[in-house]
Amino acid sequence: MLPQPTALAVLTLPPVSASSRDARRFVAAALDELGLGHLEDGAVLAVSELVTNAVLHARTAVDVTVDADEARVRVSVGDLSADLPVVRSYGAQATTGRGLSMVRALVDDLGVTARETGKTVWFTLLRAGGAGVVDHPAGAAGEGELDLAEWGLEEWGLADEPSATSPGADDAPTGVLRGLPVALWLAAHQHHDAALRELVLARGASAPAGDGPSSWYAAADAGHTALATAVDRALAAALAAGVPVVPLPPGHPSPVPALPAAVDVPVALVPALAGSLAALAEALDDADRLAGEQRLLIHPALPEVVALRDWCCHQLIAQAGGSPAAAWEHPGDLDALAPADAVLPPWDDSAVQAAPGAVIAVDDRNRVIAVSPAVEQLVGWAPHDLVGRRVVTLIPPKLREAHVAGFTRHQVTGEAHVLGVEVSLPVLHAAGDEVQCRFLIDRAPATGGRSVYLAALTPL
Repeated sequence: MLPQPTALAVLTLPPVSASSRDARRFVAAALDELGLGHLEDGAVLAVSELVTNAVLHARTAVDVTVDADEARVRVSVGDLSADLPVVRSYGAQATTGRGLSMVRALVDDLGVTARETGKTVWFTLLRAGGAGVVDHPAGAAGEGELDLAEWGLEEWGLADEPSATSPGADDAPTGVLRGLPVALWLAAHQHHDAALRELVLARGASAPAGDGPSSWYAAADAGHTALATAVDRALAAALAAGVPVVPLPPGHPSPVPALPAAVDVPVALVPALAGSLAALAEALDDADRLAGEQRLLIHPALPEVVALRDWCCHQLIAQAGGSPAAAWEHPGDLDALAPADAVLPPWDDSAVQAAPGAVIAVDDRNRVIAVSPAVEQLVGWAPHDLVGRRVVTLIPPKLREAHVAGFTRHQVTGEAHVLGVEVSLPVLHAAGDEVQCRFLIDRAPATGGRSVYLAALTPL
């Protein structure tokens, strides 16, 4: 049981982006009053993340409390939403989605307490200065409190138990997303999480002082949640029913479990769904535009991700209006799917040009930016025809969605399981044949904080 601390200070904040700044100043001032300025750096970062989460997801008033006892300081962030926070398994290069993991690294203890209305997420810091999350015996967090260190990390961020359906769902007609591609959807969902978070912070930063949560975000988040909940339920049902799963190629190092290739997803067509999905599509389109201008801390979604989210939204909006369901079809026109921003990052390709073997350089928008002379002999594409195309040009159609899903997941989470690891996969020849090759992929920096991926190909 945590010792009972003495309340030092309490601050109530509105659900606006500026509240994170005000919370940082409040906690810093409280620690200075206690003579604990050496704890300030970790504390202000941690409280900023918790308040930002509350502003984004709870969208209610937020209270920040600083308590202290003889051994430690405890900072609590309360809101009026009963939804619990989720720790994600995101990598070190991720631009979003790993906030609670960051908080855990900064503090000595972290937990959440349910209250009569809403919840409180709290962290503690030892007065003497801690060195990471403290290990506690079972139940040490106290009655009614959960130790976040005990929560499981889901590779794809799926809930163990799907959340409740929307109000009125029992009486609503049911639509269906036929043949939803599972791996591509899960990666798209992670990108949507990051894009909405970045967009609400970017828009909130320019909003007039005192503005509450924007209606666009509430609507877009409702559409995002409705899709995620429906897919979670359908995927759980498919796995329970023993639907065949598609394993990764032998030797592939990704920890992602085998999943069904596609599932049919029933969705309750509640009255508000169409408007929420329209708001979601508009918000994500705007996030892609800003990301393409490098004004957000994410990359724009790859074209297949855009096509899938548009299909999901348009299908359900159309079905709510009485149209029949149509199955997902992978977009086949690669030229039409090419990114609008055709400017390739400046990069010295002299090492690629001088390589004796087949080497392909790909930028962080998944476009070929340089090839060695030996590539033409291997895949039949002249260098001047291949440079500027999307790398999916060289990937057999059956593997394209898996590639886009993996690359999207890498961009969002920062995880890079295939870098520096030999993988054997087929490459699509210009004549339409498949050439089995061994890959070794590495990453190199480009200007402006961007990356280039170098793939050395050896035919088998």
